[in-house]
Amino acid sequence: MTFAPGAFADPARAVRTAGIATVGLYLVAAVFFTLAPGTPVAKVTEPFRWLLITGLLVTFATGYRAVHQLPETTRLRRQVIGYGAALAAAAVLVPAFQSTDLYVYVNIGWQQIGYGMDPYRSALFETPNWQSDPMFVQEWPFVPCSYGFLFALETRAVCALSGPNHALAVVGFKAIALATYFALGAVVWTGYRVLERPNPIRGLYLVLWNPLLLLHCVSNAHNDLQFALGVAVAIVGFARGRWLIVFPALAVAALVKYLSVILVPFFLVASVRRFGWVRVGLSGAVALALAVACWWPYRTGFDESYLSRTGSNHSTAHYSLASIAVFSFEIVFKGETREWLAGPFYAALKAVCLCAFTVLYLAALVRVVRTPRERDAGLASASVFVLLGIILTSPKFHSWYLGMVLPLAVWLPIGSRTRRLALAMGVSNLLSFTFVYQSHLLNALLMHVVPLVLVFRDPPGPADRLRGVIGRSRIPRAVPGLGEMRAPRSST
Repeated sequence: MTFAPGAFADPARAVRTAGIATVGLYLVAAVFFTLAPGTPVAKVTEPFRWLLITGLLVTFATGYRAVHQLPETTRLRRQVIGYGAALAAAAVLVPAFQSTDLYVYVNIGWQQIGYGMDPYRSALFETPNWQSDPMFVQEWPFVPCSYGFLFALETRAVCALSGPNHALAVVGFKAIALATYFALGAVVWTGYRVLERPNPIRGLYLVLWNPLLLLHCVSNAHNDLQFALGVAVAIVGFARGRWLIVFPALAVAALVKYLSVILVPFFLVASVRRFGWVRVGLSGAVALALAVACWWPYRTGFDESYLSRTGSNHSTAHYSLASIAVFSFEIVFKGETREWLAGPFYAALKAVCLCAFTVLYLAALVRVVRTPRERDAGLASASVFVLLGIILTSPKFHSWYLGMVLPLAVWLPIGSRTRRLALAMGVSNLLSFTFVYQSHLLNALLMHVVPLVLVFRDPPGPADRLRGVIGRSRIPRAVPGLGEMRAPRSST
């Protein structure tokens, strides 16, 4: 018996091995990040992070190669889901080691439950005992709640259940992250069926086993998957003809993070064309009622002053493509020259970013308008394209923002540049768990520019092949996303 280069003699066993090894890596990470802080072992944190992401990438790629070899059977689906559940259960045990946002969620909830304050009107530093209350962590003390009203209510509910027990509140948010992860997996699977996409098990694998999603959105409990879940339900609801849930699902996403508002025109165009104005109006009315119900408890705090108090946080340039220009400017110009040029430079940079996003946005909107009446009317492609566009053109970026995009990207056609870019960035942004994330210029070059160059240097294509885009090395050929390239021309 002969095998193709890189093929496994027993791919089913390779899936099991990759799953068990990955669970082990998350459990080791849970022990390390629980016990290492404050001990001499903390000195090896950076080497441990490199070993962790390298191991996770290798097992992720190995599992994908093995799944790619196997026929899509019920047994394989159970394997992927079973190990995916085990990975998530192990990942949830890993403390929030990369970001403090989880503790900011507790701050927001405890402001409401412990002190009866509106988190949109009052920042943490305006809360009594904010430096002595053990429920508070002194992170982002001068910025009011920057999340949607539904998420603010969620933080309130978690802290109401936990009471003055910080550890229990953290467990509550992690439980929500875990439940969201499983729910999103179910919606991704349903979407594959409804949208009639090929190879649903491979797509499910790319979500449930994804190390970036597991570390950022389960271990560190970022709420981006809640956003993705709302958008995903809206797309599946549209494709299944469930017109009533389309705009309420989008509203849920916006009430977690406001960003989904930019997707409304796409869904409006497609929904009016398919369902008519009356049904769209009814769905929109339900969405509006939901938004008002969530906004009502915070109606006095969410005013003009709120936007001015949070504006500087949203416009800060870091970890993004725009930050390359910012840090280059600061390196080249010093002293009075920099002060003199700073105003025009930042205004020009902001204008360039806005123009770039506007062009991408209008291009996507035109495409949806021209899309024939297919299952999803191009909404999945447009949503991923626009969300990636705002990620790449926004001055501010964090790697966990990809949690809003990656679960949707797997629905796109194999070989789609948009899909490949999303998956490639999901790989490159594993560097966010190392010193690279804090290395100005280097972070944006490695996490943004490199995947852009690698993906766009080859034309798009429909085939699902494991072919590398980084030279002829073996590892990139197996990396999900980077290996999905155009099929070679037939010799016959």
